[in-house]
Amino acid sequence: MTSDGKSINYPQLVSECIAKVDELLLKSCKKEGQVGGTTLLLSILDQSTFWVANVGDSRGVLKNVNSEVLPLSYDHKPSQLKEKKRIEEAGGYVSLNGVWRVQGVLATSRAMGDYPLKDQKVIVCEPDILSFQLAKIPPDFAIMATDGLWDTH
Repeated sequence: MTSDGKSINYPQLVSECIAKVDELLLKSCKKEGQVGGTTLLLSILDQSTFWVANVGDSRGVLKNVNSEVLPLSYDHKPSQLKEKKRIEEAGGYVSLNGVWRVQGVLATSRAMGDYPLKDQKVIVCEPDILSFQLAKIPPDFAIMATDGLWDTH
């Protein structure tokens, strides 16, 4: 809630902020000749609602007081039907190069930065945003981390 009692539209606010940060990142990367990018996992706690926004393959999980583990996000992988369809409709392709990759290069289908793939319109920064009512799933703890923690063999 805002100070005047109005509800905050977190999905819209977060999406707009992520798009603006991505725009600034792309501008800076192009100027500096940096072609890389990053993923994003963002959380906001508003009273008893926990909001999680995800771009890419960073991941969050929550363990509640009943020892149940709940996903807070879902990876954006090029092998997913929805992601593959979006990429192909933009004129791109998904190929197997060790793992499924966009344009044979990137192993995630959404990212911040990565301007060569953004210029081709095959990578987007649009987040998936989930909300959790903590009164219904009282948390013990949450872990939010990059794919480096989760992708182990």
